[in-house]
Amino acid sequence: MSDTTTWAVLSDGRYIKVMVHNGTGTKFSVLDADKNEALAELCYQMVNCKPRLPGKDTAKSEEINFIQQQADFLSAQYEKNMFEALLIVAPQAVIKSLRDVLPEQLSQLIIGEVEEDILMNSNDVIDNMLAKFIVDGK
Repeated sequence: MSDTTTWAVLSDGRYIKVMVHNGTGTKFSVLDADKNEALAELCYQMVNCKPRLPGKDTAKSEEINFIQQQADFLSAQYEKNMFEALLIVAPQAVIKSLRDVLPEQLSQLIIGEVEEDILMNSNDVIDNMLAKFIVDGK
């Protein structure tokens, strides 16, 4: 078993769910947007398709590149030492797009990819699919 904090990023290209493995056991837990302001902001933008105006609760109209937003979020969270390894779970086209925009430093942290859209599955189903990466991974 590894003591590495691993984030499993589940995405369909527009929506994102992050599950965290803290290095003990094989269970993942959902990263709570109520406890992570950056994730809450990203989810707001993705649901509303508009970023908020700085310092206000109103939104501005602007086209959002969801994949780039996800990559920027991951980069910022990595800089805060929130994870040391990544799993990417998404349709093949989304994985390719995400890999195209992820900085090399983050691409090197990817310990596995699952080319499926399992975003809407229960956490238990997701956890069972991802557990093998923790046992078999770095």
